[in-house]
Amino acid sequence: MKVVFVHGVATRREGHEHEFDSSVAKRTALFRQLSFPSTQESDYFNPYWGRFGGNDAYQGSYVPRATGTETFGAGAAAGKALFAFDPASGSGGTGTQLLRTAMRDQVQAADDIAIAADRTIYDPREFSELAAALHDYAVAEKWEWLFLVRNDTEFQNRLVSELDVFLKSRAGTSEEAFGWRDLLDGVRSGINGVWGSVINAASDKAMLEFKGRLTTSAVGFLGDTCRYLAERPDTPTSQNAITSEVVASLRSAWDDRRAGEKLVVVAHSFGGPVMFDVLSTYVQAGALPEGFKVDAFVTVGSQVAFFQTMDLYVKDIAAYAPVAPPQKLPVPSTVDYWLNVFDLADPLGFKASPVFAGADDYQFDTGASLVTAHSSYFSRPSFYSRLGQRLKDRGIV
Repeated sequence: MKVVFVHGVATRREGHEHEFDSSVAKRTALFRQLSFPSTQESDYFNPYWGRFGGNDAYQGSYVPRATGTETFGAGAAAGKALFAFDPASGSGGTGTQLLRTAMRDQVQAADDIAIAADRTIYDPREFSELAAALHDYAVAEKWEWLFLVRNDTEFQNRLVSELDVFLKSRAGTSEEAFGWRDLLDGVRSGINGVWGSVINAASDKAMLEFKGRLTTSAVGFLGDTCRYLAERPDTPTSQNAITSEVVASLRSAWDDRRAGEKLVVVAHSFGGPVMFDVLSTYVQAGALPEGFKVDAFVTVGSQVAFFQTMDLYVKDIAAYAPVAPPQKLPVPSTVDYWLNVFDLADPLGFKASPVFAGADDYQFDTGASLVTAHSSYFSRPSFYSRLGQRLKDRGIV
């Protein structure tokens, strides 16, 4: 058996040679040990197209970080913490989610209430008056009573009462103005809507810590994808540097086969769309040998179907012109079997079967977070063993 592995975006060997080579060697060893036991190291082909991807000349300096940039809300409107509040220990009060937010930043709490109230207040003028009143009170620094409330219910009652006094004081009257009661009811509905949905201080801090990593991953994906699409020819008569690198490895693997030996292609992330372009188009253009066939096309955490729905592939093959759902497109004629794997926690992993007839979708839990799931498939031994079993069931292994 010959195995071609096509990597995804943001994969670079330059400056990371030891880490890159070690990763390839470990992945190959796991394939040999758990997926394809009869293979040798020489049976594996790893086209490296990352050097032709997007070149980030500014090295991610534009990615937002948790510190180093002035906050947009300057002055009093920026909100302020009344005291140091530790959600883990409960010191500083026994408040729940919304109360904790108010203790940390009154403007944020007011915004949260207004956003939740927007779901029930449909009149633009009523909503704008409610939002303005909440914001004006939030920056008025009249929140000493927060020390006296213990939970969200008490917070709701006291905020409505204090806001009533604030509005009357601002209007210079002790009488309730027409429409105030509806406005205060809107505050109540907003508080009811936001209960349990506000991120507390601990979660907020965690978000800030992985924000940079998440954005950097997105930058890598967009950079390599945009470079590929920008440099890819509109017709299959010529290729760009990325497809040329992949096609060369496919040719080598095909030519190195013994009689009857299987060919498996595993494509991670954007390697899937690159391979789909190659398998659905470049064979017909003569870039690959006559009779070329892939016994198993395995896409992992990939976007093949998504790019098809956006009509982003080479357009010369009539079989892959856009179709209207529920119609489906055929699996490329060069592919005997297509197996697609995704993790629900992977934001870049998509199903294939709703768009392509004959593709089999499988869910795999990497056990990783939203930030790391996309790069975690090939670090888990169970992935390799399950892949081997699925292909064995199909008679490929």
